[in-house]
Amino acid sequence: MKKTTALLCAILILGTALCSCGSTAQQGSSSTTGLYLNNIQNGILYESAGQADENGVYVVPDEVTVIAEGAFSNDTTIKKIVIGKNVKQIAEGAFYGCSDIEEIIIADGVEIIGGGAFVGCSSLKKIIIPNSVKELGPYAFYYCTALEEVKLSSGISEIYEYTFAKCPALQSVNIPEGVSKIGKAAFYDCTSLASVSLPSTLESLGEAAFASCSSISNFDLSATSVKEIDDSAFVSCSELKKIILPETLKSIGYQTFYECTKLYDINIPDSVEEIGAFALNLTPWYEEIDDDYKIVGDGVLIKCGVEADKIDLSGKGIKHISSAVFWNAGENSENGYKYAEELSSIAIPEGVISIGDYAFRGCSLDSISLPSTLVSIGNYAFEGVFEKGDAGVDFSALTSLENIGENAFADCTAITKVNLSSSVKTVGKYAFFKTVAMESFLEKARETSDTSDDFWISGDGVLLLCMVGSEQETVTVPEGVKVIGGGAMAGWDSTSIYDSNEGITDKYWYNAWNMDKVKEVVLPDTAERICQGAFLCAGSLEKVNIPDNVNYIGSEAFKYCSSLHEIQIGNGVKAIDDGAFSYSGLYTLTLELTNVENIGSEVFLGCKELVWVTFPVGLGSDSIGSDLFLNCSKFENIYISPKASARIYDIIGNDMYSSALRNSFSLNYYNE
Repeated sequence: MKKTTALLCAILILGTALCSCGSTAQQGSSSTTGLYLNNIQNGILYESAGQADENGVYVVPDEVTVIAEGAFSNDTTIKKIVIGKNVKQIAEGAFYGCSDIEEIIIADGVEIIGGGAFVGCSSLKKIIIPNSVKELGPYAFYYCTALEEVKLSSGISEIYEYTFAKCPALQSVNIPEGVSKIGKAAFYDCTSLASVSLPSTLESLGEAAFASCSSISNFDLSATSVKEIDDSAFVSCSELKKIILPETLKSIGYQTFYECTKLYDINIPDSVEEIGAFALNLTPWYEEIDDDYKIVGDGVLIKCGVEADKIDLSGKGIKHISSAVFWNAGENSENGYKYAEELSSIAIPEGVISIGDYAFRGCSLDSISLPSTLVSIGNYAFEGVFEKGDAGVDFSALTSLENIGENAFADCTAITKVNLSSSVKTVGKYAFFKTVAMESFLEKARETSDTSDDFWISGDGVLLLCMVGSEQETVTVPEGVKVIGGGAMAGWDSTSIYDSNEGITDKYWYNAWNMDKVKEVVLPDTAERICQGAFLCAGSLEKVNIPDNVNYIGSEAFKYCSSLHEIQIGNGVKAIDDGAFSYSGLYTLTLELTNVENIGSEVFLGCKELVWVTFPVGLGSDSIGSDLFLNCSKFENIYISPKASARIYDIIGNDMYSSALRNSFSLNYYNE
């Protein structure tokens, strides 16, 4: 729930800023009152102000083919703008904050409307986007509070992030055939939106796509090809009563229908394999389920109504135990399993493939049997569950297990041994935090002088934790290690402050304090994956190599590594996940000639020393996340493929474009 709350709060704050600070300008301009500018060079209209006639009308000259970034930003003299057929591109933020514009006429011929092009045009009531438009950028009509009617181009293939978010007057939208994706928060908080027509080509609904659309009562996806509904897509749609899901659907994300307090009618197609945590909570449909075992989709257990101390799930066709099904939610029982306090034993049969986030969190089990077919264990799935006697898990028997989530077995004091099978590929941060197995490793490592005992390695070369000696500055990870597990080399991730390690009695935090002083880590050539938070808060880390065999750098892998000023990415790296270098000390990062194929969101968030980044040649917008450079106050240059231009506004981050920070950096596209 923290994720959704943070997202919605961020949007609210941005909206408030636009509302209360209408003069916040693109490219540092604060007002156009009294200015008379019309800078046109080689067909590009770079800047214009005070050019409207006595009726507030401005007709873009025929010689103009491109309206440049921020060209009309915060011009409050214009009431009507006419953009002729010779214009091919309206760049990012071109009419940002033009709060008096009531009418925009765009002739057939315009091909690109950039991100944030009409943000805060709060008097605009209607827009017709001609069929010549192929790209409609993110935030294009964000916070157009009077916008009632939209006609979309038949030439677009995707509706990007926040395109119509916070347009509270928008009543209906017809999304044309050819659109395959509706992006994150695209229609967030469109509180009058009651009718949405969707194309058969639609395959994906992004995070919070229709969140807080409080006038929608029915939503029909049956004629679409949607495979994925992302987190919070319909959260807090308070009037939603019925939704029809398509037979193509595979996954329903975290909190998708959370707090849809009138949702009584929903079908879960047989194709559905995954339902995220709290996806259906606080809906009457879910609350009124009184089955012993509610199994939907392709064997997804979403609710248990059995009151028993021992439960056997055999013979019920269950393939997936959904998130929070048996969670001991305490006073928040409407989100969990109300008989959790009584449950002491559970048998999970062969055939079960996944156990979702929070599935058994807070329960207290004496015994559990897990199947060899299990592939994935979610975040916090068994946190604090195994505290009694010899209750534990034989991980070596889980021969199909590939992914273990964040804090999956944290605080399970009864787990005395972690003997992972060779199938395990990813371990989330703090997965085995505060288990007896972890404590025993640290105790033994501190008592021996044999450096081979300094590394807790399990399965096929999975490093779970590294013991670091006092005043040790270099750590050399041994050959054979393939996976740097989540938090394996994490530093001091605590609000408590110690000047030395002498007063720290806790084994883990003593080690974390020491890791916080390490300056160099040498990874072996055998390393293949760096998991979530692997080096989190390693505050003194200055140097770490990324061998060519490494193919993945996980989320938050180097977060808060404030002394890490440079790093060379190996040629084998294919993916860099969300927040991988956030709040680090990076000065630059060169990815131009690497083989990186996917870059997540907020990768460089808060990197206050970052000056420039070169992206891989040819990497398109579909392979890059959002808000990569928020709060990068020293940022000067970005080099990126023109294939990413459609989403560049969102890739860099709205906050960078909507403030004077935009003056501080140059955007450079490769010649490809």
